[in-house]
Amino acid sequence: MPGKSVQKISDPFVRETFKALNSLYDNSVGGINYPGDNGLRKGNVLTDFVDGQFSDILVTIGSSDPETGTRSFGDPSLVDNPHIEFDTRLGIIIPNYKKQSKGALSPRSLLLHEFAHVWLWTAEPNKTARAHKAYFPEGLKPFGNDPEEEDVLKFVERPSTSRLGEGIRLYYQDGFKDNLFFRTSGPTKNK
Repeated sequence: MPGKSVQKISDPFVRETFKALNSLYDNSVGGINYPGDNGLRKGNVLTDFVDGQFSDILVTIGSSDPETGTRSFGDPSLVDNPHIEFDTRLGIIIPNYKKQSKGALSPRSLLLHEFAHVWLWTAEPNKTARAHKAYFPEGLKPFGNDPEEEDVLKFVERPSTSRLGEGIRLYYQDGFKDNLFFRTSGPTKNK
C-alpha cells in the first residue's frame, strides 16, 4: 500500500521493502505507455498491482549473495502467481560502454525493473511471450538483444532512474554474469 508508515514494522525485510516502494511512489515513477497488441497501453508498473487491476505480486527476500540476488519470476508459467525476489541492499554498477556513462542503480530501481517485467507479462502476455520465444528459440542459446529487457529499460527504467537522479542504463547487461552487483547502505542508496 503506497505511503504506508514504516516506523512500526518490526520485520527488517518488510520495512526496507516498504521504504523502497514508498520512495518509488513518492517520486511518481513507474508510469508506462506501452505499444501493446491492441494499441497504446497506459499504466503504472507499481500501482496497477495495488489498485487491484492485476493480481498480487509476491515479494520475498532475495539472497544476500550478489551471485543470486534480486530477480523476478514473471515468466509465462508464473503469470497467475508472479514472484519477485528482492535484496534490499543489492545495487548494480553501470559500466562505461559505448555511449553509456558509468553510474549505479539502487535496490529500489532494481525492484522497479522487476515490477516492470511482471507488468509486461501481466498486461501484454501474448506480445511478451512472442518476444520471449524469439529471443529464446527452443533448444538454442539466446539470440541478439533480449526484447523484453529492452522494453523494460526503454519504457520504465530509463525515465524512472533519470527522475530519481540515478544512473541510466542504455544497454542491458546481466549483473550476475558480468559481476556488476555491489552492496549498498540502504534500499534507496546507489552508493
